Amino acid sequence: MKWLAQPVTDTQVTRGARLWLYVLAVVVMIFLVVPTLLVIPMSFSGAQYLEFPPRQWSLRWYQNFFNSASWMQATATASRARPACLSCAAPLCASPLCFAPRDPAAAAAGGGRGVVW
Repeated sequence: MKWLAQPVTDTQVTRGARLWLYVLAVVVMIFLVVPTLLVIPMSFSGAQYLEFPPRQWSLRWYQNFFNSASWMQATATASRARPACLSCAAPLCASPLCFAPRDPAAAAAGGGRGVVW
């Protein structure tokens, strides 16, 4: 496993030294994906309350959603708010790229330009 002892670039730690980061990333992805995979089949349950695994299959919850005026109003409001939220969030999330150095060695020496500029 020679590749674990070699750094990706001259300024980075070895892959083996950051193996814990890879493990943590996999654990976080599992933590985020598994609940989603459980909720999808639960949404097709015909019971009064959501249960896993569903005893009977039904589109009951989807019928309730699409036949409810209050849910349709909430969906329409969220759809109208989406462009405003996106226009605020996108620049805020992208702005660190303007100041992040392209070359870590140049940044350590006090120079280097941002990724965007």
